[in-house]
Amino acid sequence: MVEALATRTFSTVFGAAKAAGLSFNAIAAATGLKAERVSLIARGEGRVTGIDTIERIADGLRIPGAMLNAA
Repeated sequence: MVEALATRTFSTVFGAAKAAGLSFNAIAAATGLKAERVSLIARGEGRVTGIDTIERIADGLRIPGAMLNAA
């Protein structure tokens, strides 16, 4: 997980969140993304490139910015 966070591999991050009991709808609600987009990213069919989206994911999933190589 640490490597996935450092490399911003959100398919792994979302997959781990789902394995921990969060639904894609819950991840979407926490991050401000649409559930469909969360599902695409989790399947490796979508990417997260915008820093604002990365920040929303970090905030929503309570990931320290330093783990994502962000401030």
